[in-house]
Amino acid sequence: MPDRTINHAAAHQNASGWSWRRWAPPAVIALLPWLVFLPVTLLQRTFAFGDVRVDFETFEVTVAGEPVRLTQLEMTLLRYFVENESRVIPRAELLEEVWGMPGNLSTRAPDQFMRRLRKALEPDPAHPRHFLTIRDAGYRFLARPDED
Repeated sequence: MPDRTINHAAAHQNASGWSWRRWAPPAVIALLPWLVFLPVTLLQRTFAFGDVRVDFETFEVTVAGEPVRLTQLEMTLLRYFVENESRVIPRAELLEEVWGMPGNLSTRAPDQFMRRLRKALEPDPAHPRHFLTIRDAGYRFLARPDED
């Protein structure tokens, strides 16, 4: 009678004999099924809106093909907006999630950085289309403002 036991190590190998399970730490393997629940933007390396192209891995940003330099904190703020696109984000949340500060802290940092992002990335910073201030609520990022 033939042996019907399953060789689990062989079951996870491709034709060349390579097995991803052999190289991936158990914690990573355990998280793989949860990747389907992550927002697509968390998995994206690049993002584009209007004339802006952003590569979050290399910190390269271009506006209408011209390179723009952003600081690490500006890139972190931009990524947070991209990951929370269309949602109104209160200043307190930005302070906690981007700056790592208590949300009840009285500071103008989010306002200053919004002004800098608008100046660098908006076609007309005086009339922003992507980085909006929602009075008494916070800020909102729209990648495609004409669709909302």
